[in-house]
Amino acid sequence: MRILQKETAAVIIDIQEKLLPHIHEGENILQNCLKLIGGLQMLSISFIITQQYTRGLGSTIPSIIQKFPAFRYIEKISFSCYEEPAS
Repeated sequence: MRILQKETAAVIIDIQEKLLPHIHEGENILQNCLKLIGGLQMLSISFIITQQYTRGLGSTIPSIIQKFPAFRYIEKISFSCYEEPAS
């Protein structure tokens, strides 16, 4: 299987301030996510970032936001992001 840049996107789903402390091994997951983001950025892969109910759960973790000069996210209120319309 070959991954083609034009046909590939990474999806970062709900890595938010109020959620991360409740995720098992959340800090390890965050560090791995940051490494993955860096590698995919080197390959010029597109990103889609979601935030679940930002008003209640807070923003995406600052260390992830800092990886994106033009940080944008898709706000969602349903659990799945599959059919969430892009803002």
